[in-house]
Amino acid sequence: MLPTESYPFPARRPGFPAHSNEKIFCINRLVCVATVDDGDLSRCSRGCPRAVADVELLILMNGKNNLEPFALQNWGQIANAGSTDEVAIAVEFGRIGDLDEPRSWGGVKRFFVEKGMTPDAANAVQDPAQLVRNADMGDFDAFRNFLASGKQYHPAKHYMVVVWNHGVEWRANRKSSAPMRSLSFDEETQHTLYNVDVPNSIQQVFGEEKIDVVGFDACLMANLENAYELRSRASYLVGSEELEPCAGWDYGFLGELVKKPAMSGSDLSKAIVAHYANYYTANPSAT
Repeated sequence: MLPTESYPFPARRPGFPAHSNEKIFCINRLVCVATVDDGDLSRCSRGCPRAVADVELLILMNGKNNLEPFALQNWGQIANAGSTDEVAIAVEFGRIGDLDEPRSWGGVKRFFVEKGMTPDAANAVQDPAQLVRNADMGDFDAFRNFLASGKQYHPAKHYMVVVWNHGVEWRANRKSSAPMRSLSFDEETQHTLYNVDVPNSIQQVFGEEKIDVVGFDACLMANLENAYELRSRASYLVGSEELEPCAGWDYGFLGELVKKPAMSGSDLSKAIVAHYANYYTANPSAT
């Protein structure tokens, strides 16, 4: 259980208003929600199908906006654990890029993250058709393609899908006047994923069989509406009821998963929340 004392929370992921008197309880109230009873979560070249792993994490990391520096920070945490024979970690990484940095790049690249790997272009999965390079990180088809590729090339007994970026409350759909929730805003294309795109993509790729965990490393995504939409698509939802700090999750939880790849979906979800709480307790200036 997270600490019950309150913590000042003056900073927000850029682009969202701050509330001067706001206190965040339980370290920004990152929560895991069980949608149904969970089961147990009991590598050829990067571009080829691999042996079946225990669990695969599919992380859509959209840094094509003002969060790119924090995406690089989280990448370091992810690569510190890295993939193993039992745990496969695939990242669809979008960046704006910095022309002043010789190893920087812009666009989208797909990675099978190995221990110690840097997010250099040379380490990306080969993409001869350049389909990933031109991917729109706010597009349903591009997101679905990433999930399908992960399932094909890194098959696993269990899956976790994470969407990393901004998340917002009610937002008007550009094609209608009805309010819609959305996340993963691509500043280059001006497109965004609507929340319903996540369960719909999962259904189209994984069918009627539920995946183990869906995680939103984004603001404002742990709500009843998302839990309801995901009730038939995932056993657990992990996300924040409030605004997240810019640095988002602490991906140190992957170290626990690598050591214990057969951990249950419930234990994995709790580990994510615990690492989040511990990180911001030890680093209060990060908020």
